[in-house]
Amino acid sequence: MKDNDVTEIKGNPEHPVNKGSICVKGKALQQLLNDENRLKYPMIKVDNEWKFVSWDEALGTVASKLLEVKERHGARALAFYGGNGLLGKRVSNNLWDRFCNVYGTPNNISSSDCFASKMLAHTATYGTLSSPTWAILGFRDDYRRNTRCMVVWGANPPMSHPAEAGILFELKRKGAKLIVVDPRKTTLAKKADIWAQIRPGTDGALALGIANVIIDKELHDKEFVSKYTVGFQDLSKRVQEYSPEKVEEITWVPAGTICEIAETYATNKPGFIIQGIATEHQIGGFQASRAMACLIGLTGNLDVPGGNIIVPTRAPLSDRSLIGMPLDGEPIGAKEFPLLVDKGRRGHSALLPKNINDGEIKAMIVCGRNLLLSAPETKVWKEALSKLEFIVVIDLYKAGLEEVADVFLPVASSLERTELYTYGEYDTEPYISLSEKVADRWGCWPDWKICCELARRMGYEEYFPWGGVSEVINELLKPTGLTIDDLKGKTGVPFGSMEYEKYKKGLKTPSGKFEFYSSLMKRYEYDPLPTHLEPAESPVSSPNIAKKYPLILTTGARDVNFLHTRFRSIPVLCEKSPDPLAMINPEVARKIGIHDGEWIIVESPRGEIKVRAKVTKGVHPKVVHVSHGWSPPSNVNELTSIKQLDPISGFPAFKSGLCRVRKIPS
Repeated sequence: MKDNDVTEIKGNPEHPVNKGSICVKGKALQQLLNDENRLKYPMIKVDNEWKFVSWDEALGTVASKLLEVKERHGARALAFYGGNGLLGKRVSNNLWDRFCNVYGTPNNISSSDCFASKMLAHTATYGTLSSPTWAILGFRDDYRRNTRCMVVWGANPPMSHPAEAGILFELKRKGAKLIVVDPRKTTLAKKADIWAQIRPGTDGALALGIANVIIDKELHDKEFVSKYTVGFQDLSKRVQEYSPEKVEEITWVPAGTICEIAETYATNKPGFIIQGIATEHQIGGFQASRAMACLIGLTGNLDVPGGNIIVPTRAPLSDRSLIGMPLDGEPIGAKEFPLLVDKGRRGHSALLPKNINDGEIKAMIVCGRNLLLSAPETKVWKEALSKLEFIVVIDLYKAGLEEVADVFLPVASSLERTELYTYGEYDTEPYISLSEKVADRWGCWPDWKICCELARRMGYEEYFPWGGVSEVINELLKPTGLTIDDLKGKTGVPFGSMEYEKYKKGLKTPSGKFEFYSSLMKRYEYDPLPTHLEPAESPVSSPNIAKKYPLILTTGARDVNFLHTRFRSIPVLCEKSPDPLAMINPEVARKIGIHDGEWIIVESPRGEIKVRAKVTKGVHPKVVHVSHGWSPPSNVNELTSIKQLDPISGFPAFKSGLCRVRKIPS
């Protein structure tokens, strides 16, 4: 630091999670801090023109409008949407839950298209989510010593978790087998012992085909299965429907490759499965996650050194939400997706446009989410949001919401706020650490302050008594016996302890055992056994559409320079990834007359966009991959569908629609 500015950012080699390794986005935070494109001061729309105002005027306007909405329409008419930019913030995330509870709205929405589906599927199987299904950083030494097989499924760590990728490459050099399941020939796939180039949207079928081979050849861990599982016979009958030959027809993965994957994973123990978010973004994503979870149990790779480890529960922080306060009705999606809504205690975003169009939702608070770029079928969202009486956006940027928003509140970046981090729920050893504020910029406030000050102006003072961030963090830390002073100046404080084979004491499932046949799924009247669902829009399920749109569209793969729509105004990062790309196979390019680097049109039944062609053999001739997070005319979510939803999780099918590619007329 010098003169309230950051001069250099580097990793801390003593930190137990990243050991000093940071990605390009971390190194670029200095440019983010000083980015002139950021929201700098509160803004209010007056006569369709934006004007800068004081925080007092902005919060007064928001408070008045939200109280008016509640009085006229009821508390349920307000929806709060917390995006990825909010969820990791321990200091403020729970406060917004509290705000919704006090206001009385059940429509507190988050994690409706990321992570929650996988988490609940594994929870329904063995009571939690294991590492490295989420990440492997915390147990790097464990894996270095023990792991003999790595299955990386629908993930590309060199782009999404660079430090994690380094561990995978190191294990590969030491002789561990590497299996990659991905439609694209990624950097990791090029290094793999086995690469399964799967048809997008068919991961559940492949997992069940692998289970078929493991059971048929008696490669399963007989002791683990007999002592610590329920439903093995039921699963055995189910997988008979998924012979390698049948699964080859469904997935495009050769039967011989399916057998090789099964034998390699089952006989090179211990081994782990990394399951990426891509496996959730299909209408069969929840059941695909269930099937992958079952593979962990079949092979006895659960909670053993070098396998999929059940991580100790994270720090027992205070829950500042007020669960139990009377709410105005049920959350959005409670009837349609009861498992996700019940367990997550959240409303569901996929049904928001319908509820807005039906007049049930009148106002929204959007915090850390660019809905017009990241949500499926942008046109539907834009039309719905334009019908709302009031929208307040809390973000670092305007997030493309200028046309529909009424108030912008500028939030502080990670360098401008003090934040509490807990590692241990899914990704690493139990640890608590503090990131201290190092700079101020313009008139930006941290999320917790925005929430508390807004609540006070609405008459909720008794529920938001904290005067500063130290008070908020000390309240959070009460169950741990620590205070903020115990964390200052340290890389962190460890808590708890690690032990293996916790299934011997009982898992957090209704039976206390690993459940191939899920009693939780049965209770919610879903199929208690994993199964495969054909994509709603595919050459198989919709051949008439496929005649016009013969290619499978997949999107959402991570670019190491960005995080979805974030960091896209940072020059050093934009220079590395300057254009939106469509990966197409040379066979397709030759047929249409497209050259590498040429601007082209990608079109689906819902719209068309303009992107630059990247001609590569790394994508299947029947597949097109388009990068996401770009503004119009290159917003790929103009092409995706809000109607193609997983029947259990409600997650959209970002990975398996149909499209076509054509030249731009000269």
